[in-house]
Amino acid sequence: MIATSALLLLSSYLTVSIGVAVDRQSSQIESDAKVISFDDISTTKGVANIDSPYQHLVFSPGFSIIAPNDKALDGYITPFDRNCAVSPPNALIGSRYNPNNKTDESPASFAIQNNDAGGSSASFDFISLVIKPLASPPPGTAIYIRGIPADTSRPTTVWAVSFLSGYHEPVLVTAEAIGGEWTELVNVGIWAGFGPDELDWEFCVDNLELKFHNVGTTHSNAPQQTLQDGEL
Repeated sequence: MIATSALLLLSSYLTVSIGVAVDRQSSQIESDAKVISFDDISTTKGVANIDSPYQHLVFSPGFSIIAPNDKALDGYITPFDRNCAVSPPNALIGSRYNPNNKTDESPASFAIQNNDAGGSSASFDFISLVIKPLASPPPGTAIYIRGIPADTSRPTTVWAVSFLSGYHEPVLVTAEAIGGEWTELVNVGIWAGFGPDELDWEFCVDNLELKFHNVGTTHSNAPQQTLQDGEL
C-alpha cells in the first residue's frame, strides 16, 4: 500500500556534486549491471504493490509503485512530481510508513532474495539510482541511503544529502560519485527526514542499477497485484 501520507508532497532537488540532473540514456551502464525501472508492473489508478521476489529482490512495505502521469493521481500529486518516473511509466515511492505495522519506522528497503539459486551467498553491488524528495520539503530535509554488506565484519555504509526548500528535479546518485563501499550488499535502506526529530518524508526512486552476484541464471517475477479501489 502507498504510504499513509501517500503522495502528500512533492519536490525539486538541490544539485550537489553527487551526480547530474538526469539524462539516463547518456550515462554509461556498468558491465553486467541491471537497471530496474519497475515499468513492467501493472498499476490501478496509478499505484500498485510490489510482490516479492521481484528482480532477485524483496521489497519492504515502505515501498510501493507509482505511475506519476496517471490521470487518476490528479489532485494527489503536484505537476512538479510528474517527473518521478524518469523512464515512464513507473517509479518507486518510499517512506517509513509500514501498513502492516504502524509502530514500525524502519526505512524502506530492498534485500537480496536469499532463497534464489545462489542461496545465502547471493549479493549485489549498488551502482546508481535516480531519487528526489516529494513535494516541497522543508529546508534541511535529508535523504539517507544505507548499504548493509553480506560480510558482517564490514561496516555499514551510510550516505546522506540535504535539500533546500522548493520542488526538485530527480538526481542521479552514483556509488562512484558519493564514495564509500557499496559492493556485495544484502540490503539497501532509504529514508528521508526533516526537522530535529527527523520526521518522515516521502521520496521517489527510479532506474535502480545493481550488479548481482551468485543469483540464479533464470528468474521469473511473480504476477504483480495492484492496489484495490479506495486504498490510495
